[in-house]
Amino acid sequence: MMRYDWFGGLIWMAIGIAMLIGSAKLKLGTFQKPGPGFMPFLTGCSLALLGFILSISSLKLHNGTQEISIKKFLKKGVQSLIASIIYVFLIDSLGFIVTTFLFIFILLKIMGTRKWFTPFFISLITVGLSYLIFIFWLRINFPRGILRIG
Repeated sequence: MMRYDWFGGLIWMAIGIAMLIGSAKLKLGTFQKPGPGFMPFLTGCSLALLGFILSISSLKLHNGTQEISIKKFLKKGVQSLIASIIYVFLIDSLGFIVTTFLFIFILLKIMGTRKWFTPFFISLITVGLSYLIFIFWLRINFPRGILRIG
């Protein structure tokens, strides 16, 4: 059976490298004055690194990993895609903070976290760090939504 983690990691590495190449054509700027290519560059670095880690870890743990059937693999992928589409439609009405919290929480539940505290905590930390970096530090305005949070 094919190793989906290994293949998926290669795909994410390729997407990350493509983002690095594309963002290199844009002005990166500095940490104090980020240019239009700054965030795509950081995102590309993250994707490439995480894809590499995923591919390597799936090769090392070949005996202890649980193989995922194609049906289950596609089901999780479709659920994640639907969650992403819903995120795009709700971000203006609910706002960045609420929608991002719900999105991260749902993705973690889709990917198989059975307990409720862990996805809740990770979602809370993710939204908090996003708020500090983008809204507080970089002064980027995101949709505030009906609750006017953010």
